Amino acid sequence: MCFTHLRRAFVDALPKDVHNPAATKPAEAILRLNKIFSIEEELSSLTPENRKKQRIIREQSELENFWSWAEKNAVGELPKSKL
Repeated sequence: MCFTHLRRAFVDALPKDVHNPAATKPAEAILRLNKIFSIEEELSSLTPENRKKQRIIREQSELENFWSWAEKNAVGELPKSKL
């Protein structure tokens, strides 16, 4: 799954009332993914080779933080049924 589709899943998980406490985790995920998208935008003018190098340097910690946060917050969460 690409990060755009992953972000969409969290957008879809937001309740209609964003002030509802249930909105906290999806909103946090969206903010964390937006940081990665922001870095990607900054790297867009680089050559593919330089962009790859800079991704490793600049995005690695953000990605590690995101996945660590996601694993910690997934405990006890069940996916919503699509039926």
